[in-house]
Amino acid sequence: MEVPSKAPLKNLHTVLSTAVYVFQHFVQYNNLLKETTKKPIFLVPVQRYQEFINTLQFQVTDYCVRVCATSILQDAESHHWDDYKAFYEV
Repeated sequence: MEVPSKAPLKNLHTVLSTAVYVFQHFVQYNNLLKETTKKPIFLVPVQRYQEFINTLQFQVTDYCVRVCATSILQDAESHHWDDYKAFYEV
């Protein structure tokens, strides 16, 4: 659970998408094995990946909210809202 807070910001989206991919495979394997053996073998990894994904989603969402609040909401007067060009500071 410490990985998201220590990981570089540019890697969070990659880590999140990879974790979701692995999680989906664990769920799929767990469902296949449950049908044949009647036992969920991958239950603990599925739960841990779900917690990890929730933590990563919070980190990414929190970062996006902070960026929006800092660049747009706190400094709204300096932006030319009707200008079609990309974001810039005056």
